[in-house]
Amino acid sequence: MPRARADGHATERARRAARTAAACLLAAALALAGPAGCGERPAAPKGALGSAIPDVALAELMRGRGVSLADYRGTRLLVNFWATWCEPCREEMAGLQRLSEALRPHGVAVLGVTVDADPNLAREFVLRHRLRFTNLSDAGMAYSRDALGIKAFPQTFVVDADGRIRARIVGARDWAGADGKAVLKAVFGIDP
Repeated sequence: MPRARADGHATERARRAARTAAACLLAAALALAGPAGCGERPAAPKGALGSAIPDVALAELMRGRGVSLADYRGTRLLVNFWATWCEPCREEMAGLQRLSEALRPHGVAVLGVTVDADPNLAREFVLRHRLRFTNLSDAGMAYSRDALGIKAFPQTFVVDADGRIRARIVGARDWAGADGKAVLKAVFGIDP
């Protein structure tokens, strides 16, 4: 009889362990599902692949006029977020300039968006390095941080002609080299 009692305790412990495991799995699944209610879909993360790049009007760095991303609808874009205080950002600018020239015949525009608090620093940098692609100013980082969720620089978005984000690249790349060309070939099917 003592043996049966021991087996009964072992079976009860196994049942408790199974119930605990099932409860943990259910809790994990609910946590991953998020707070969406009946019929609601959880919001896509900011700047998610396949989502529309949020439209915004930013000041053009060199002329000060307002430029809206909606002005570029119908044009494929490479939008690079950078700052003069960011060493990797500064290092990739020459490659972005060369790439912008190579992409022009393919109907792809390169846009820079500086997050420098002082746009004059960015203007000096653009002039010193002879950057001819359009640069916009997001001095308060409202667009980069709040609309796109950018937390690290440089960061580049590859956007199709419909305004949808097709790639999001965190960190510097050699845009005029194999790295940059591989991204553009994979996303747009072009080899600049």
